[in-house]
Amino acid sequence: DINGPGPQVDEVARDALLQRLAHVAPGHDAVVVAGSLPRGISPEWLRELLLMLKAQGLKVALDSSGEALRAGLQAAPWLVKPNTEELGEVLGLPVQAADEQRAAARRLLATGVEHVVVSQGEQGVNWFAAGLALHAQPSKVRIASTVGAGDSLVAGMVHGLLQAEVPAATLRRATAIAAQAVTQVGFGIYDREQLERLEAAVRLTEQQEEGC
Repeated sequence: DINGPGPQVDEVARDALLQRLAHVAPGHDAVVVAGSLPRGISPEWLRELLLMLKAQGLKVALDSSGEALRAGLQAAPWLVKPNTEELGEVLGLPVQAADEQRAAARRLLATGVEHVVVSQGEQGVNWFAAGLALHAQPSKVRIASTVGAGDSLVAGMVHGLLQAEVPAATLRRATAIAAQAVTQVGFGIYDREQLERLEAAVRLTEQQEEGC
């Protein structure tokens, strides 16, 4: 897994992106902003981008880390998907234990974030929203590559939420899609029978807690 620094993004390219988004955004329901900041993009610019997308009526899902996540949270995205390390870093809090994650999620929900999805690798996924604290534990799988697993989880969550599925169905499928992603090099749903088996094997635990 080799990650390069990416291209240098100049002002012309930034303006072109904003113009393109202003043209294509109307009529869409949601947008996923994911990955690290390319060179030339500041955390402040990212925050303004998210605010612009929200102003156009889009539900914004954010999957990033470090300064990008910290700045993006200031725009109160519709959904955020950090892992435990990323969440703990931006909040300056321990978030390994379940009660620590619930406390961190309450803090984010109070700022206007609607869905906090915390990925924990083989330890599963926690999803926090108003009146909801739901844990999904996937079955053990043989890992070929973890590249794309987080993106797959976000895609599954966004799909289920936009379809207004019940929370259990949304998280179960999203967790299974992420589990399937790590069994292959590259990602995408190529074996639906495998996905069905993984989905059926996901164990859900719901813990209702006031304020979360």
